Amino acid sequence: MLQLDAHIDAQVNQRILGDYAATRKQPFDPYDPDGSSTRNASFAFADVDMTGWSPGLDNELRPIHDNGSILITPRHVLTAEHLIKNPPGRLFGNEVGDKCYFFDSTGATVLSTPITAIARNVAKRSAIMRFDEDLPSSIKRHKILGSDYASYITPLGRPVIRCSGKGNFPWFSGEAISFTSSSQATAIEPPAGTPWQEYYELLSSGGSGHPVFFVIDGEAVLLGTNDTPTVLTWAPNLIDEINALIVETDDSTSATGYTVTEYDLAAAAASIQNSGYHGLLGWLMGWLNVGSPRPTDPGLEFTIPENRMHFTMPENRCHFTVRNNRCHFAIPEED
Repeated sequence: MLQLDAHIDAQVNQRILGDYAATRKQPFDPYDPDGSSTRNASFAFADVDMTGWSPGLDNELRPIHDNGSILITPRHVLTAEHLIKNPPGRLFGNEVGDKCYFFDSTGATVLSTPITAIARNVAKRSAIMRFDEDLPSSIKRHKILGSDYASYITPLGRPVIRCSGKGNFPWFSGEAISFTSSSQATAIEPPAGTPWQEYYELLSSGGSGHPVFFVIDGEAVLLGTNDTPTVLTWAPNLIDEINALIVETDDSTSATGYTVTEYDLAAAAASIQNSGYHGLLGWLMGWLNVGSPRPTDPGLEFTIPENRMHFTMPENRCHFTVRNNRCHFAIPEED
């Protein structure tokens, strides 16, 4: 079974390697939720659709630009439980009647319809807020990392996009993550020497409810929402609980029938493995000058550490070895 660790690492590394600048942490420049925001072309992950991330909300008292949430169905957002007003009516927090800010791919503000219901799971530190109407299709419904993640991903040191609303301005911190079988995961400083360490900045305030993502095959896949400066809810272990909260917000007269969508790691692994086999074979053929075109994917790269590599195609149909600058390549004849 193909592990996705190297692929996940590369999805971050290839976007930030050797090109640190503070402005690359900012999705918008300028940022103004009242309607004049512009997507920052220099943002390190400008090519990744994160339009389902709501950096803030608007209530009757004032805009709150540091209470985050993330769209997981066309009508429901996941957020941190402690952001919900309890009791209702206190100055800070989310409550029925508030609206969430979203931004489409151009940076134009998309304001949700009012929140009509909220459900909380205090023990799991999670809450669901339901809008009166679906968000438009221009706002992404984010998938949650598949609950079978342990079969594909090593639980320590994977780089993540950790979003926040620091200083009333959306931004991200390059962090690593440690996760277990519990309902929470720990955000940690990236290992020394890793490219994303330059983007690391410990959250102090303004991060609650904002999403944390892996990037897999160019897609922002939801891991959970920030709970404390170093802890996030681990959504892959809360699929049933989150779906139960969604049902709780749906009253009997207007049930949406929505549930969360899990990101299909098995399909992703198969796709990445398949493209790797075909891409590597094309590269080898081109290198050996036997008439096969090189792969057209500009992101495809192959490394031969210390001049040593062994590659075997499925069902033993192809063998290729490089050792001490000597190449051995064979394709068995058809049966």
